[in-house]
Amino acid sequence: MKKLFIIFGTIAAFMIGFIVYVNLSGIYVNVHKLQLSESEKLIEYLKASDSESVKSMFCERTICNCENIDEQISELIAVFGGKIDSYGEITGGGEEQYTKNGKITRLSYDVTINDVVTNDGQKYKIQFVSVPVNDEYPDYIGFELIGVDNNNGSVSFNIGKRV
Repeated sequence: MKKLFIIFGTIAAFMIGFIVYVNLSGIYVNVHKLQLSESEKLIEYLKASDSESVKSMFCERTICNCENIDEQISELIAVFGGKIDSYGEITGGGEEQYTKNGKITRLSYDVTINDVVTNDGQKYKIQFVSVPVNDEYPDYIGFELIGVDNNNGSVSFNIGKRV
């Protein structure tokens, strides 16, 4: 019985040590936490009709390569600015991670904010593509694209550009 406790204790200590090592070494990134944080910031900026803050979420490459980014953001603000009453589940997908020597050097993913309801009763889905980590090309860090669709199909547009 004593041997069993020693074996389980050793395994538990190894697992705890590994988890601490992974968290301190930069191998592990809580992607869902990043997705929630970016989604909540975007919703906050839209509620405040803050087009400059929305623009700051985009990567420099998208801003430089999209001739009419300001007009596109204005369209987004016109739909949601100050009008969001609630939103539903935030889901992620399409995640890509690249590592070098145990460190994440590039991370990208898609996020969907479901059931965004405005004060006029319209329901939308907001999707975005984000690159929160890119060690090789820092000007690619940020949103590449935001897509908006409503439930009845009458509103559908994109902001930004995949780069």
